[in-house]
Amino acid sequence: MQNLLTNLATLKVYWDQSDTDLLSNFMPLVGYAIKTLPNRVVSEEELVERIYQVAEFKIPRAAANILIRRASRTKYGFINKEAGSYVRNDAAVAHLDFEVIRLGISQKFQTLGDRFSAYIAETFPNAPREVDPQYYFFDILYDLTPRLIQNLYDAEKSQTFDRIVEDNKAEYRVSRFVDHCFQHDPDSYDLIISFAQGAILSESFFYSNPETVTTKLRNTKVYFDTSIVLTLLGYADEVFRTTHLELHEILVSMNAKLAIFDVTLKEIKRIFLAAENARLGSARYTPFRPGDVFDHFIRNNYSPSDIRLEAEKLESKLENLGISVEAPPPHTVSLGIDEIQLNDYLNKYFGSDLPPSNASRMHDVDCASAIYRLRGGLPQRYFESCKAIFVTGNVELVRAVNEYFRREFKLVSDAPIMIGDRVFTMLMWLKAVDKKPALPRQQLVANSLAAMSPSQKLWDKFLTETQRLAARGELSQNDYNIMAYSLEARTALMAITEGDQSVVTEGSLIDVLSRSKELILTETRRDYEIRLNAQSTILRNLDQTISKIEKLTSLTIKWTSIGALMAVMMAGLLLTDPATALGTIKSKTIDYVRLSLLAAFCSLLLATVANLFFGVTLENIVDGFATKIARRLRLKLNEVFRGEDGRKKTISHDEGKG
Repeated sequence: MQNLLTNLATLKVYWDQSDTDLLSNFMPLVGYAIKTLPNRVVSEEELVERIYQVAEFKIPRAAANILIRRASRTKYGFINKEAGSYVRNDAAVAHLDFEVIRLGISQKFQTLGDRFSAYIAETFPNAPREVDPQYYFFDILYDLTPRLIQNLYDAEKSQTFDRIVEDNKAEYRVSRFVDHCFQHDPDSYDLIISFAQGAILSESFFYSNPETVTTKLRNTKVYFDTSIVLTLLGYADEVFRTTHLELHEILVSMNAKLAIFDVTLKEIKRIFLAAENARLGSARYTPFRPGDVFDHFIRNNYSPSDIRLEAEKLESKLENLGISVEAPPPHTVSLGIDEIQLNDYLNKYFGSDLPPSNASRMHDVDCASAIYRLRGGLPQRYFESCKAIFVTGNVELVRAVNEYFRREFKLVSDAPIMIGDRVFTMLMWLKAVDKKPALPRQQLVANSLAAMSPSQKLWDKFLTETQRLAARGELSQNDYNIMAYSLEARTALMAITEGDQSVVTEGSLIDVLSRSKELILTETRRDYEIRLNAQSTILRNLDQTISKIEKLTSLTIKWTSIGALMAVMMAGLLLTDPATALGTIKSKTIDYVRLSLLAAFCSLLLATVANLFFGVTLENIVDGFATKIARRLRLKLNEVFRGEDGRKKTISHDEGKG
């Protein structure tokens, strides 16, 4: 698997260097495969086999024909046409650097594997040492990437993957490492992203005609499942909403028709009604799965009336998203399916025993049957010409439905009746002209977070055991609420079990509760410290601002007063003298202006004499006056902005300075 991922990452290098033409990413690999063929004559079959030997992934025969024709163009010149055959041009392929780039990436992958081993040794000291972490690291890492649906039908790989996860709890550990790289090791995370994008490229040939990869989807109608609609409407965490919102944006830009079946809208309304009743206290309010709409209502403290209002706005919000609500096409004998048999397939994949009459099961069966009828029962080759497709976040539903139609109807489509949301998002990202470069990165984050959340089976067992303890009175209502609703409980559950449901016992539940409370307390303490530090910073900044205002006010008053006194003194010197002063006093009409200037002059003269004899300066007098005014201003500002005794705060401030 490591060699495969190295080759995928090498593809990504050329993706970064090429234009929007999908085929140009593969041409260095094609040239290298042609270069290493034992014979100079190039055939489709030999090229497919050689690419598999070199890069460890297969391409369809039809794609090989397109690549051979592309390789013969003047731009590349890897192949010459001679006597009706394609013959290798040795001079043109001699300079290709595919092997050099692949070697450099291989060395980086070795470093990545070493980092994972070191992380496991430090973070999971009790992990079994008889299995090398790198044995499963690259297999599971490939499964976490936004890979495409072709691998979902590889039974041998699926069995191997299930065994590895069950024995070593490996998926959780790899996901923790991916999250660690995302948070603290961007170089390793970029390398992980590189083969995630390469994985998308390697399988793109199976779903779209490579020569028309950016064709619009004008004739394709995309139907969304319940969970995707709820996410698009905003009833989910931001990290899970991002990729769905970008999928919606891409589909709109490609002119795809977006819709849901009316049975899906009815199911959404049933969910809202159940949530409303639970908030009213007439039903138990337990999340069906972590991160669902129930969680959203709990975390955002929706009241029953809030939920009812949201339900009433559903149609208008769907209309704003450009999503229509449609009735399924009418049933016909020729396009009928055995719904009981399909239900058996669903029970097999879900590990359940639900009857066909179950409301949730009826919805899944109705949607699968409706898509089949909309397609007229015919296989669909490419998305560009696909009449209808159903997009869901439920991988088990995708596998069960597509296996049913493949086995019972011999219906094999490159564009299946149902497809997973992550797969479909990546395919549409490939087809989009204006690609969002962060989308594979966001998808990997979402996949890793999902892998670090309890699986449906683990969550069901955990809730069952929790409810049993609560019924026996061994859990208080507050403890039950922590276990059933808090994110901390899910984090603690995964940390203790690492995703292994066999670890769920009464003892482990107590450990989960204890660790959850510890996490909540730590989080509360951290939030308090953050708020306290933020408040202290605000008060400190406010105090500094008030001090600056006080200082500026004091200086302004001081120098304004000194300037005014100097102006008066100069005017007194210029406009008065003893003779003029006596004349002013003796005059029948008193000149009050000159008399005032004379008084000012005399006052300043006295001040000068006092300074000569006693050292008293005008600056000291003015400075004391300005300081008193500024101090009173500070007191007033403290009262206004801090709501406290300004005088007391100022005294404290001054004592601190002392």
